[in-house]
Amino acid sequence: KEFKFKAGIADNDLQRKAENMIKYLNKGHACQVTLSSNRRNLMADQDAVQTTLNRVREIVGDNAVESRALQKNPRGSFGKLMLQPNTKKKF
Repeated sequence: KEFKFKAGIADNDLQRKAENMIKYLNKGHACQVTLSSNRRNLMADQDAVQTTLNRVREIVGDNAVESRALQKNPRGSFGKLMLQPNTKKKF
């Protein structure tokens, strides 16, 4: 399942998408996270994609492990990341 996040996403939208991602991870499915940013967000924050990814990581917590590191384009306006369910999570 692929989840797309744009830089500058509102907190409630980010929370809802991340909770849906956690549901898929808890079912044992891998999730691909796609992050994108437009020029305006990049002007305000050079690492807008990384900032959004950190917000997603904070919400997902220990429900997932990164199986593939963040791959960004040269401008830094687009990135992909693969998350696998954390099978060693303590319940």
